[in-house]
Amino acid sequence: MAGLFGDSFKCYTAANKLFSELNDTFGVAYSHCGIGNALRMKADYSGALLHFRKATALYRKIGDIVSFSYTLWSLGKTYAMIGRLDKAMDYFRQSSGFFRKTKDPRGIIYCKLGMGEIEFLRGRLSPALANLNAALRDSLSNGFSVEKCHAAALLSFVNKKNGKNGNRCYNKLGLKLKFQSIPFNIP
Repeated sequence: MAGLFGDSFKCYTAANKLFSELNDTFGVAYSHCGIGNALRMKADYSGALLHFRKATALYRKIGDIVSFSYTLWSLGKTYAMIGRLDKAMDYFRQSSGFFRKTKDPRGIIYCKLGMGEIEFLRGRLSPALANLNAALRDSLSNGFSVEKCHAAALLSFVNKKNGKNGNRCYNKLGLKLKFQSIPFNIP
């Protein structure tokens, strides 16, 4: 989250080795998701997809719907980053359904952010703004500071303010995140 993606990759890789030796299926799945996210943040999208697929298979096996949902969101974000917008939207919709089922407000917010980005990239401003404004509102009502920054930064870009407001928000939280264009490769 803080922008130390190389460190994250090293830690999740070590965790994967340890959990594999212990035959801890949840730990292996969780570490694959972490490795996938670290690789995505380093723009290694094919490596990220490989690890997300391993994580989803293991989460299905053990029936962990919450972690599975976040991995589906990560797949959506990865596909958004490589311009496969239809596939990204499918993953965001799938994960949103599971987040609603498990009543996970943070996950729902991340899906609204992702869907807002996709709508914006498709040139559909009205649904983009609806999703991003809903994400901002829900972030504020739940007290989620990082998600509030994501929504504010995306809205700033959509409203042609070059992200200045959102990037300032990250600075206040001590996060080393700065985005130049949509889609944001958010951790």
